[in-house]
Amino acid sequence: MEEKVPRVLIIEDDSHLRLTYVSNLKQGGYEVYEAPDGETGLTMAEQLQPDIIVLDLMMPKMNGFDFLEKYDVNGKHPDVSVVVYSQSMLTEMIDRAIALGAKKYLEKSFKTPEVMKQTVEELLHGKDFSRAPS
Repeated sequence: MEEKVPRVLIIEDDSHLRLTYVSNLKQGGYEVYEAPDGETGLTMAEQLQPDIIVLDLMMPKMNGFDFLEKYDVNGKHPDVSVVVYSQSMLTEMIDRAIALGAKKYLEKSFKTPEVMKQTVEELLHGKDFSRAPS
């Protein structure tokens, strides 16, 4: 059986943080894509069909909540795991993100690239990434 490399899409407007996460996840053997805003991220997510989306909540063009509503994790994309992270740990924001389909909510200021990579690995654990040869 041919191994399928898990696809991760990072949607983050802070270019330094985005590139740090991308680099760290690529070193972990993932196929990683990046988007600088929610609007671009939505287009890429629809085209790439990633296994995991790492999503900032506060971004230009389209925020993370709008992304979750439009991408419809609960309806159209139930097999996609979304990790949401933000500076805010307000209960209302956490509850809203989870209700819209996020699997994890992390506080941005305390999460290192290693913690993000570990979270991605936890969410991918148990998914079957093998497929029959073409």
